[in-house]
Amino acid sequence: MEVHLNPELQARVDRAAKANNRSPEEYVQQLVEHYVGHDVWFREQVKKGLDQLDRGEFPDPPPDGRSNRADVPLLNASSMVGCPSKLMATAR
Repeated sequence: MEVHLNPELQARVDRAAKANNRSPEEYVQQLVEHYVGHDVWFREQVKKGLDQLDRGEFPDPPPDGRSNRADVPLLNASSMVGCPSKLMATAR
């Protein structure tokens, strides 16, 4: 597989790879592995949540509005900037 990056992005990858003592190829490989792994995990979590909702299981939010589980990151509008809107629709 070949991936072509625009010159600005290629320069950013080169700088980040160098800062991490990796070749650009190693750095991109590591990023893709991480991204794909997270994407699979995220879609599984969304599906589990949607399945719970389909069964009528509606979790009560904590009174302070914060997550009561250490493994669930807190989300707010600013953390969702740039999140693809189709992601939720295709996770099901």
